[in-house]
Amino acid sequence: MTINGPAPTILAFFLNTAVDQRLDAYAAEHGHAPGPEQAGEIRSQVLRSVRGTVQADILKEDQGQNTCLFSTEFSLRMMGDIQEWFIEQDVRNFYSVSISGYHIAEAGANPISQLAFTLANGFTYVESYLARGMHIDDFAPNLSFFFSNGMDPEYSCSAGWPAASGRWPCATATGRTSGARS
Repeated sequence: MTINGPAPTILAFFLNTAVDQRLDAYAAEHGHAPGPEQAGEIRSQVLRSVRGTVQADILKEDQGQNTCLFSTEFSLRMMGDIQEWFIEQDVRNFYSVSISGYHIAEAGANPISQLAFTLANGFTYVESYLARGMHIDDFAPNLSFFFSNGMDPEYSCSAGWPAASGRWPCATATGRTSGARS
């Protein structure tokens, strides 16, 4: 499900529910609610281990579906806010944005155009986050990509997906972004 506009609110509901469930489990197990320090440790552990994906790629919405609730600039700031919070809270197993080529393909792009737009969108997120002072090694693990493997013959012989998986780390670690360790 693509949920650009309400994504931050639903993400907050999801993460708070995960923390609340673990706090409730602790209380049931121990017969009392955790103290403030223990509750903080539980919260940190939940945020380090919770898994999921925010599929709120505003760039593909604009390119592939033309269904934007908010401006691109506002949405990029919002996604940057989420990523900064993920870094601050050590949220490592949750993708802060799923950079989607699927919707671009569904709008009619061929595999090469889908790949080009999707990688360009990925670079836009990287550059936006770097401009905010985030270090690439702190946020790159929270990015995911989502491509279409359509039934058209051109998809079956496309070398784009392996090329994308090889190009993305190479491009982010070299000229496009400096200082990447991994």
